[in-house]
Amino acid sequence: MSAMLDFPLNIEIRRVFKEGKATANLRYRLERREQFEHPERLVTFIDNHDMERFLKGAGLATVKQALAFLFTVPGIPVIYYGTEQGFVETRAAMFKEGYASGGVDHYDTFFEMYQFIRELTEFRKSNPVFRHGHIEVLKDDPNGPGIFAFKISDEEVTAYVMLNTSNERRIITNLKTRLEPGTVIEPLYTLNTLKKKYSADKDGELNLVLNPRSVYVGIATTQKKKVKMPTVEIYPNLKQGQKITGNFVITGTAKNAKSVKIIFDTRIDASVSVDVIDGKWSYEWDISKFDPGIHTIVFKVYGQKRTDTTYSEDYQVILDIPEKLLAQVEDPEGDDHGPFGKYLYPTDVTFKRQMDLLGVTIKQIGASLVITMKIKDLTTSWSPQNGFDHVTFQIYIDDPSKTGAKDLPFQNAKMPDGLDWDYFIFANGWSIVAYSSEGSGPQAFGTPISPTPQVKTNKMTREVTLIIPSEVLGRPDSFDGFKFYITTWDFDGIEARYRDLYPKPKAFHFGGGEKTDPYIMDDVLIDLGK
Repeated sequence: MSAMLDFPLNIEIRRVFKEGKATANLRYRLERREQFEHPERLVTFIDNHDMERFLKGAGLATVKQALAFLFTVPGIPVIYYGTEQGFVETRAAMFKEGYASGGVDHYDTFFEMYQFIRELTEFRKSNPVFRHGHIEVLKDDPNGPGIFAFKISDEEVTAYVMLNTSNERRIITNLKTRLEPGTVIEPLYTLNTLKKKYSADKDGELNLVLNPRSVYVGIATTQKKKVKMPTVEIYPNLKQGQKITGNFVITGTAKNAKSVKIIFDTRIDASVSVDVIDGKWSYEWDISKFDPGIHTIVFKVYGQKRTDTTYSEDYQVILDIPEKLLAQVEDPEGDDHGPFGKYLYPTDVTFKRQMDLLGVTIKQIGASLVITMKIKDLTTSWSPQNGFDHVTFQIYIDDPSKTGAKDLPFQNAKMPDGLDWDYFIFANGWSIVAYSSEGSGPQAFGTPISPTPQVKTNKMTREVTLIIPSEVLGRPDSFDGFKFYITTWDFDGIEARYRDLYPKPKAFHFGGGEKTDPYIMDDVLIDLGK
């Protein structure tokens, strides 16, 4: 056949939009697609009948943004039925006689998602460039959720697609449009952001602020707007690719300037301002509040009039922060038989002793937490993208300054005595999801939060490592007194639910208990206050 399912794009869509991974992942995937002879023939999708629904573990705003992206890239978009009705059950039926319908007909043409997808469909039909155009990626975030921008063009039009995958406002600076200065960008479609015109600056670049989970799609016009020429200039003491290993004083000079705004990682609302005195300025940067890796810094300089402004170039620096050991505990081998000591593994040959925790190490690198879990057997029988299968790690995190939940979602269990959880990380071979305790319960995971942790595996040492950005945990000043309750079980990816527990084990179900018993094979409790 002359078309294929674009699974590689699907994986990156889920990582970037649902899990909050670096938008740079999309750059690589789109640039690879451009090398194909006919990328417009690839079948594109955000989910299907053989995987967890996109909406499970994600809010409507996230699903809408992922679909908006899908409708702006060449390919054949496929919407899995039920998405337009807000389904979270993988194979739920549309009508009341079917599976998991709740005895209700769900086909509602006035439902919010139905109307949204219809709007996207009309937008795509009216603008052929998004079906057949060629893509050039212009901007991405190498360190997490945030800005992603690309140009798509054909023989007739050039359009610009700009997204913010973060849950906070972000700024795009120095977006190289290759347009003449003053060229006006007319909005074609917007989601969660202003539908306004923008114009290229003196260098043919765009600078604009995007709201959380927003999309702006604009088209280059023949209109021209008068370009203001700033009189201010700025010269910081940074170099591209500079490696920084400790707290650092950012200094520099500025011409005709009154103040400088320093913007880290495009986070416009977390920027800091410093005064310019006698043409000089400085700022003491505490890197312990940042996660390790690549970070972007841009400077906005203000003249005597607030309208007299300009931006510096984007500086990318690398934070190389030493690690700090917070805890290291061992867990006995062979205690992976549940809270009553009677649970049995499923009988399929792919099950080994993947749920037997042998030890946990917790480290801090900058503001990030790094949790490494050692297990008896690390397997990849089903080629999982995260490098391990037949085990899910449930990591419940108790922030002592907050009051959270006691019920462990879908596990028929509660937190150990005296503890509650404020953040929950669910990790298996195909999905890494994070939740806050808000809205959680025995049959509810809670409120999805991003970015989700990164995962690394070491098959030789049988270790799974999760790197948790501080943003996931509310950017605490310290982890003193934090408690971690880690449990293991397994998840049926096709049915998108925990594997059931029966009196006798089956090929893909546990034995030695009842469905109402705790879904915990092994567990570890770590208290950073001791």
